[in-house]
Amino acid sequence: MNVEDYVKSAQNGDEISLGVLYKLYSKAMLNTSIRILKERHQAEDVMQDAFINAFRNIGKLKDPKSFGGWLKRITINESLKHIKKSFLWVEVSEEMDIQVDSDAIEDEWWKDFEFTELLNLIDILPSGCRLIFNLFAIESLSHKQISDRLNISESTSKTQYRRAKQMLRNMALSQRKIDG
Repeated sequence: MNVEDYVKSAQNGDEISLGVLYKLYSKAMLNTSIRILKERHQAEDVMQDAFINAFRNIGKLKDPKSFGGWLKRITINESLKHIKKSFLWVEVSEEMDIQVDSDAIEDEWWKDFEFTELLNLIDILPSGCRLIFNLFAIESLSHKQISDRLNISESTSKTQYRRAKQMLRNMALSQRKIDG
């Protein structure tokens, strides 16, 4: 059976199929949640909530082929709900925005890195920068989606992203000088 078949069976109440879907997707969803939350124990709780939410609503999924993307959106949303409970955002005005080299902003140098190397650098970032970078660059949410889900301004999201890119770039250049 393929994923689509397991989803269809799960939609018909087959608990074994639910277990198979959990085994197929739990590691990826845990990694997604860890990137957002950083703390593994919190990510494990959130991942469980995401699966419970998904399995309760699996009958509403119209296209079984889209299960993975649908589950990932649920996992991201559950992670963001958890963040909103405990994260304090400081709104950043345009005047407070950091000045960075425009080439550094536009240059997507980080895409040339090994993914695990990039994740290690991202993990060092301050929490706001880390969260926004993960959501925008890795999870492909727009700044509008991020601002809506976190109740922050788009400007704050964009500023945190620019700061994250600049910090990552500086860390990467420093690391390559040390390694090279």
